[in-house]
Amino acid sequence: AGAPGCLSPFRPEPSEGPTRNPTGVMVDPRLFQIEAHTDHDLPWKRICHVRVRVRGCPKPIELASGHLCHFDPSLRATEARRLTTLADHGRTALIGMDANSYPHRTADETTELLDWAQVEDPVHFQHRTIERDGKRVSDTQPSEILTGGPKAVFTDFAHHAGTVLQQKDALAATASLRRTDQGPPQRIDWLLGTPDWNRALLRVEVITSKDVCRVTDHGLVIAYFSLPVVEQM
Repeated sequence: AGAPGCLSPFRPEPSEGPTRNPTGVMVDPRLFQIEAHTDHDLPWKRICHVRVRVRGCPKPIELASGHLCHFDPSLRATEARRLTTLADHGRTALIGMDANSYPHRTADETTELLDWAQVEDPVHFQHRTIERDGKRVSDTQPSEILTGGPKAVFTDFAHHAGTVLQQKDALAATASLRRTDQGPPQRIDWLLGTPDWNRALLRVEVITSKDVCRVTDHGLVIAYFSLPVVEQM
């Protein structure tokens, strides 16, 4: 377990139904003390939840991996509200997720929301839009629930890097990288954290290289943090 580059993997227990592409968390046991592993059972995909501590530090960190429902905006909203429980009672949390929905701060994004009249796939339209004011619009509800308003539960690290740290590349689209019938790529893969992580964030990268696209239609989203700052949180 202590060998260089060796990570401890965690994933939810297999269940009947939607088991493809399960959520998962990988932890470096040289850096973190692992305290607990919990699965949050939901109708679509379980949330993988691991509690750790930076070795030598007293405060626990809630790590989670989520994959919001690809076909039901109402269920995505429920899943987003479930994720807010990770930050309850002042806990500190980090979440990585395929949100299958869109950022709500459209003015700050470098990718415009889809023009649904130009999207060829009618099923995608049903899966990714909601009705507001009598019109069908892009579903931004999970983003609003998780990172919206003056009392936001979490920070969208790519948004923070792109606006506060002036790293515009952090706001690059993450999916779909290969399909052409669902409109241009969008930023639907997010790294989130409780606001206490903001001062530790150094940068966010989105990698969409040929090697990545060869195995997935989603880019890699990587956040870098200052360990000395994290140790003082």
